[in-house]
Amino acid sequence: MYKIKYKKIRNGGVVSYGVKQVKIKRPCTVIIPTTVKDKFVTDICENALRGIDCIGSVVAPGARVDDRDGLSTVILPSGLITIGRHAFAGSSINKLVLPRGVKYIEWNAFEDCSELTSVTLNDGLQEIDMYAFKNTPLDKIDLPASLYAIDGTAVEGCSALSEISVADDSEHYRTESGCLIDKSDGAIVVVADPFTVPADGTVNKIDFSACVGRAIAAVDLPEQVECIGSFAFSDCKRLESVVIRGAKTIEDSAFDGCSALREVTLPACLEKIESMAFDDCNALKVIRFGGTREKWKELTQDVNILWRSKTDRLTVVCSDGEMPFPV
Repeated sequence: MYKIKYKKIRNGGVVSYGVKQVKIKRPCTVIIPTTVKDKFVTDICENALRGIDCIGSVVAPGARVDDRDGLSTVILPSGLITIGRHAFAGSSINKLVLPRGVKYIEWNAFEDCSELTSVTLNDGLQEIDMYAFKNTPLDKIDLPASLYAIDGTAVEGCSALSEISVADDSEHYRTESGCLIDKSDGAIVVVADPFTVPADGTVNKIDFSACVGRAIAAVDLPEQVECIGSFAFSDCKRLESVVIRGAKTIEDSAFDGCSALREVTLPACLEKIESMAFDDCNALKVIRFGGTREKWKELTQDVNILWRSKTDRLTVVCSDGEMPFPV
């Protein structure tokens, strides 16, 4: 009914096995063993179950299974540590329950799993890498206290995501108003939709890709937010208006691909705008800048914040008058 291929993994002097490929001939219960040749099975390797369209639940040993008829269940080994790149990408998985030993979910592990609506992440999980759950229909995600790294793109394209929570005893993160906030540096790492940036001074940065692809129409960032990270709001296709009240730095591609963006307000205290910060914002007509025209020229003279021809200029409204841009 199914066949599993393995590969040997060497980590220093420790030898273990990873699941290289699983083939399922018809719906059944696939049990991945805890050991192979007296060595632990620690990894679901890259592409191991990618695109398999007969999987329902992927669960830890002993977890409840409630699959629909015609779908297979995959029982993960108790000694599992890593879910590899694209391991389940594009598969029909609808429920995920990780064993306690899992530490790492790598790039794109569950990307494009269009039926995945239930995820239970284990205490002990440490890292969730880029695009791990991209384009899945998850509406909430509960993060364990053990987690110390999650990439902002991990939930990119999760348009139904309305709730993010983290265990109360987490030393690394807290949540507020739909935002996952890094306790160490006050950066927003990931957001749900909707979300509100706290204005109490506890948040000073929107981190790399934190809000990428969110279905938001307007952004109003309080004075305490001093840095907007690379790709922070990229591909927010419904975003029409941005008000930035206190940022000193806008990093590269921060608003790249915000195709509906029409108006941006920037503060006089702005010190740096990096390359392509507003690239592919083709509807952008007006930038309101709190500083002078001379300061705007200084900010933008050595950097292309967007590609525009001189026949498709926008207007920059400064404190001492208007000017076309690019000049």
